[in-house]
Amino acid sequence: MKTNSRSIFFELIKVAFILIVIGACLGSIYVSDRTIENKIILAGFFIMLGIIVLNGISLMVKTDESVAHTHEVLTQSSNIMKSMVDMETGMRGYLLSGSEVFLEPYQSGERNTFRGITLLQELVSDNPPQVELLEEAWEIIRSWETEVAMPNIQLRGEIGLTRTMDDLAEVVREGRGKQYFDQARVLMNRFDAEENRLMAIRVEENEGTIDALYISILSVFAFVVVLSISLAL
Repeated sequence: MKTNSRSIFFELIKVAFILIVIGACLGSIYVSDRTIENKIILAGFFIMLGIIVLNGISLMVKTDESVAHTHEVLTQSSNIMKSMVDMETGMRGYLLSGSEVFLEPYQSGERNTFRGITLLQELVSDNPPQVELLEEAWEIIRSWETEVAMPNIQLRGEIGLTRTMDDLAEVVREGRGKQYFDQARVLMNRFDAEENRLMAIRVEENEGTIDALYISILSVFAFVVVLSISLAL
């Protein structure tokens, strides 16, 4: 069933309530003059129906929370990628222009990148391989910063004093920064792929729970109706 789980949640509540009301009415009609034992038996099946509904709803809510958690993780991962781009773009802008205005997005990107990775590690703390991927990404980005970005920024600041644009152009042509960023992107893409795989599993489990809950509700209700009639005979 490809339906929003929250909508299905309320639909199930409505269906279960209607069936319980109908069943209760039938029970009152068919066993109103029967023994207390029969009434207890019938009440027991209504309790069973309620337990099934509550258990199914509990599973749905738990899975829905897991899916929402994965969405939060993927959003945070996307924000980290954007912050990484801000760092790279800010550095390039400064190298080309020499204007310190471009250092602001570099600096804010740096703060948001490492703060975001820390937050993301907390969000996936129950998944050690994912935490390890983020740690690797952290180390690569930090290496890019210390071995590429900061030396280039320092070199650009020295132009006109002891260095020339030719010196800067030679360093940029080496393309060392691209290697670091490509590695970091590969790791973040692997991270996202795993989260998407887990979400697909959780969505499938949720749909299976919904289907099973529908069948259980209808089966128990049908049994209660048959039992009510048989007790009345």
